[in-house]
Amino acid sequence: MQLLKRLPSFRDFTLKTQSGASEKFKKGFTLIELLVVIAILGVLITFGINLWQRAVVNARDAVRQRDLEQVKTALELYFEDHGFYPPETERIGHPGEGQDHISCFGSAGFRGIGWGSRFDCRSASAQDIVYIKNLPRNPHGTLPGGVGDYCYNAEVIDLPTKASSDFFELWAVMENDHNSNTTDIAVCIGEGVGLGTVHYNYVIRSDP
Repeated sequence: MQLLKRLPSFRDFTLKTQSGASEKFKKGFTLIELLVVIAILGVLITFGINLWQRAVVNARDAVRQRDLEQVKTALELYFEDHGFYPPETERIGHPGEGQDHISCFGSAGFRGIGWGSRFDCRSASAQDIVYIKNLPRNPHGTLPGGVGDYCYNAEVIDLPTKASSDFFELWAVMENDHNSNTTDIAVCIGEGVGLGTVHYNYVIRSDP
């Protein structure tokens, strides 16, 4: 009986345990613990934002690649119809229509076709053929350096009339340098007139 009296009851043990736990929780987090948690959250948020921004940039660069492939297909169709590629506006002396654009003869005469405009040209049978309903535009508007759209370069082979080309290049500015595909840098004026020289770092060319 004396031994049993000396043993603490379950009720006493529970009260002591609850009392100790409540005192521990009353202390809360220390200042150092709070600062460590805040620092960890800041690192995670910064890392997440950087990943998101990189994904957005890569997505825009992927759109640019698809855009140039779409224009290339249209230009190859034009070549099948005419036997040459359309010249660029800079080479036919149409300064008011923007340089480094596609140009061809259509229902309104010989003209430059701005990015975002209808790419239609007159065939040998005097019919207007639509190659692209709307030429694509840069998905991010104006980039550093003043570039707003893509760049079209074409080598003229018919010098007297400047009306035909046997080779073309389509250039774009990739925001992520890792998405560029050339060490050659094109200097296209085009949409960057008055805003400084624009260096394009991605190119696709006509089929050999």
